[in-house]
Amino acid sequence: MQTTTGIASPQVASNPDLDYLLAQVAEAVQLTNDQYNRATGHYEAVGDWLAAPGGPLAAFAPTIYPQGSMRLGTTVKPRGEVEYDLDFVCEVRGGAWTAMKLYDAVHDRLHAHETYRAKLKKKKRCLSLEYAGDFHMDIIPAIADLSRGGTCVKIPDTALASWTPSNPRGYADWFKQRSTVLVERLMKAAATEPLPIQSDASEKLPLALAVQLMKRARDVAFNGADDAPRSIILTTLSGNYYSGGTCVVSAIIEVARAIQRLVRTAAPGPISVVNPSNPDEDFTDGITGERQRALGSFASMLEARVVELTQLRGERLRLALEKLFDGGPGAKVHPVAAAFQKYAELQKTRRDAGTLTSSAKGLGVVAPLAGGFRVPSNTYFGD
Repeated sequence: MQTTTGIASPQVASNPDLDYLLAQVAEAVQLTNDQYNRATGHYEAVGDWLAAPGGPLAAFAPTIYPQGSMRLGTTVKPRGEVEYDLDFVCEVRGGAWTAMKLYDAVHDRLHAHETYRAKLKKKKRCLSLEYAGDFHMDIIPAIADLSRGGTCVKIPDTALASWTPSNPRGYADWFKQRSTVLVERLMKAAATEPLPIQSDASEKLPLALAVQLMKRARDVAFNGADDAPRSIILTTLSGNYYSGGTCVVSAIIEVARAIQRLVRTAAPGPISVVNPSNPDEDFTDGITGERQRALGSFASMLEARVVELTQLRGERLRLALEKLFDGGPGAKVHPVAAAFQKYAELQKTRRDAGTLTSSAKGLGVVAPLAGGFRVPSNTYFGD
C-alpha cells in the first residue's frame, strides 16, 4: 500500500489491545480535566481583559484563540517539574501597528492587571503568564496578513524587531483535515473562541494520538537536551505522512519511516518543513546538522521500539512501554501504569460479562476477536 506521499505504509497486524494501551498512555500525559478547566477559566479571563470596553486595545477588537497543542488536542505533560506550555494568539484588527508597538501594547495591557503583572514574562515572540506548578499561557500578539490573505497573520519577533509570518488557524484546519483525511471539522469563531473540548482517548483520532505519543517518547529520549526535535516539526511531519489508517501503531511506524527517508534524502543539506497553510512560515529555518541528525536518529529508534511492541506480551510489553513513555522513578506521572490499570479494569468488565476472548493476537478486550475462545475468570493478559 502506498500513501499519498509515496511512502509505503507499514504492514502491521491489527492489535486493538495494544492500540488501546497506547491511547491510554496518551490520555495519561495530556492535561487533566481539572487543569483543562482551569486553563479554560484563565484563557477566558485574559480574553475579557484584553478586549474590555474602555481598555487601550478595545478599539481594535482583539480576538484571543488557542493555537498549537491546545487547539490540536495534542498536549503532553513535560517530564519533571516543567509546566504545560499552552499557546494562544491575540489578534487585533486595524491600526497602524509596527511589530514592536503591538507587542508592547499587549504587554502593557496585561501588565496593567494586578494579578497578571506578577505572572508576566517577555519572550521572543510571545508574552507568558506563568501559573506555577500547572501551566504557562504563551500569548502571541498578531495582526491579519493582508498580503497573504485568508487566515494568515503576522506576529512580532522581538529579536528581529519585525514581523514574521504565521497561520495558526489555517494550520489547525489542515491538521484536522489530515486527521480525518476525508472529513474536516471546523471550529466556530467568537471574540474569545471556546477551547476545543478535550477528548478522552476513545474519542481521539489516530493522528492526534500518534503525535502525543511521539512527543512523549521524544521527551523521554532527550530528557531536555537542546537537540530534541521541535513539537511543531513532529506534528507537521506526522500530518504530512499519515495515510489515514485507524491503527495508532501503524500511524507511528509510517511517520517514523517517512522522517528517516526525508532526512536521508536531504543529506547533507537541510530538510524543509513549512506551515502547509502558509509556506512562508518555515519551521526548520536555521535547523542545525546536529538537530537534523537527532531527528533522524529519534525516528529510527521510535520505529524499532514500536515494531518491537507488536511482538511482546505481558510483563515484557509493560517494560518496553515504560522504556518509551515513562518518566522514571521520580516522575509524578506514570502513564504506562495508568494505561495498564485502565486495561485491567476493562478486561475485568469483559470477563465478568463473558465477552472476553483470546487469540494469537492477544486478548479481545477492546473488541471481541473473531474465532477466539472464551477466557476463564483466572486468565490474564499476555504471557
